[in-house]
Amino acid sequence: PFCAQVADRVRAVAMATESGGLVRLESPVAVEFVANILAIHHIDTVSQVFDADVAIRGVTVGLAPMAGKVTPENWNPRISVLNMISNSAWEFSAKLREDNEMNLKWRIAGTFAESFELHQFPRDRQDLSLRISSSIPRYVLGRAAPTGARQRAALLEQLDELTETEDMAAELNQLDQGLQDRLARQRQWLQEKIRADVLQEILAFRPSSKASVVQASNFCMANIYALQHSVRMHCTQTKSKDSSTSTVRPQLVLSVSISRHSNYFFWNIEAPMFFITLIGAATFVCERSASDRLGLSLTLVLTAVAFKFIISADLPKISYLTMIDKYVLFCFLFLGLVVLENALCESPHFDSYHDENMFGIAWLGTFLAYSAGHAMVSTWHLFTRRRLEDQHEAKAVQVR
Repeated sequence: PFCAQVADRVRAVAMATESGGLVRLESPVAVEFVANILAIHHIDTVSQVFDADVAIRGVTVGLAPMAGKVTPENWNPRISVLNMISNSAWEFSAKLREDNEMNLKWRIAGTFAESFELHQFPRDRQDLSLRISSSIPRYVLGRAAPTGARQRAALLEQLDELTETEDMAAELNQLDQGLQDRLARQRQWLQEKIRADVLQEILAFRPSSKASVVQASNFCMANIYALQHSVRMHCTQTKSKDSSTSTVRPQLVLSVSISRHSNYFFWNIEAPMFFITLIGAATFVCERSASDRLGLSLTLVLTAVAFKFIISADLPKISYLTMIDKYVLFCFLFLGLVVLENALCESPHFDSYHDENMFGIAWLGTFLAYSAGHAMVSTWHLFTRRRLEDQHEAKAVQVR
């Protein structure tokens, strides 16, 4: 059957070469990683990319029983960075230790893709991640694996569900106890399948007990972002459905946390828009003349439009509205209501000065209430961001 041929091919990929031939790994091998983020040069929220220079060290665990068969000349974990767009440097070296394990070292520099979540811009926090995988599979079907195509597909589907649960559990601010219980059950199921030789583990990635670090002094965008000094690691595997051969490969996600400094956007965008809109309240105390009032209110609208055109270069160009986009649009809405009132101020509906005064008070009260609510929500996002940063630090220590 086709699935059996695929399993045989996957097992072949898991072999190392010896003197031009093939040597089968006799037991599962793990690689423990520690990373040193040497520099982060550029972060582009429009193109959703960042540039980084990283030194990664690895130590194998499990090669000792194959001493003399597997050497740095005929075996290495053959890693790749899944979200790398281009690389300017890729250096690799390996050295055999006295205990017959290997010391591995990579120097990787390049441009990496990252999906930025900007709903809370400019008070957002982002993860800059490197997703490291291998051409060697993590799990292959064992000798006791089912022979039917449907049964094998169901087995791989359960393995993919475990991967999805691990990814959700690794997210920050994830406190769902039910999710943790489900993850424990799925991992127990996996261990049972491995003991029964239904699944065989070939290569695993693990974080080292040593701390991974970030050289914050080389961070050239410190005036825009605050960079955390720790590296969070998440060990998992790829999904079989993402591979044309249904191969499940090891994956290690290295994440660095950054938080945007929001003072620039407050003083240069939010505060000016607040005062430009607030000046619109002055039209309610002017002489009740549509032409005079419209002259002032339309001048404010043109000022706001010109200001919006100028600040557009500082705002991310994305398909959804960020927090600051919503505030600017609501300011335009309130200015639009001022223009509407000014155009109708000589209408019979506004013959009573009391009615006009009530409209002005209602407008001013609503605008101030909305601005106060925006300020409170922004403050809450800052506290939430700080809590996520603390969780990032805690998970970085917990994984070690």
